[in-house]
Amino acid sequence: MSPRHSRHGSTPETRHGEVDYKLSTLSDNVHLAQEYIQDLRRRNNALEEEVKELQLQLSELEKKRNEEVASLRKLDDLCATFVYGYNRRG
Repeated sequence: MSPRHSRHGSTPETRHGEVDYKLSTLSDNVHLAQEYIQDLRRRNNALEEEVKELQLQLSELEKKRNEEVASLRKLDDLCATFVYGYNRRG
């Protein structure tokens, strides 16, 4: 066995090429992961904005509901007053 070959038959140049390939692959994977993280952050920000908008809409709907409830209570009071007055006459 020559000094330039290991027990498995690979040369230092071959091992160097394998390391370069693995480093390149790892670098590519890191880059893809960074892009994926950026995409997730963009989507998260968009969802947070959507949540804020939905919270505003919910707040407006709750305000309208409370106004309707108040209006119905007034109507109920008027009806009760009418019925009370009608029954007193009769």
